[in-house]
Amino acid sequence: MQTKRSIYWLTFLLWISTLISYILWTNMGYSFFSVIQAISWTVFILFIPGYFCTLSFFRNTEIDVFERIALSIAISISTIPLLSFYGNLIWIPIHFYSIMAIVVSIVFLNIWYDTFFQKTRNYE
Repeated sequence: MQTKRSIYWLTFLLWISTLISYILWTNMGYSFFSVIQAISWTVFILFIPGYFCTLSFFRNTEIDVFERIALSIAISISTIPLLSFYGNLIWIPIHFYSIMAIVVSIVFLNIWYDTFFQKTRNYE
């Protein structure tokens, strides 16, 4: 029950922040699609890789929704720039496609880890 209530509050806050950013950005001269693109890329880069990492690290009962969201943002903020800078050291330029490849590879590696290695993990 507590988890559903927190998910409802999170979706409510997401919609309110989307509405506020839409109002602010359209008053500055941006179009509706640029606002949606900015919000979706922010979620894609700052939330999705860390969320899949927390799914690999913790069971569903170990941490609650707010801890998972905070950890996912922190992990995403730390891993995406770090992997981008290491890629730049081996002459992979930092641009849209390299960042997208890093995010997609983090997600697929965590899905692969969950699929093959979480079954063998012994939870007590």
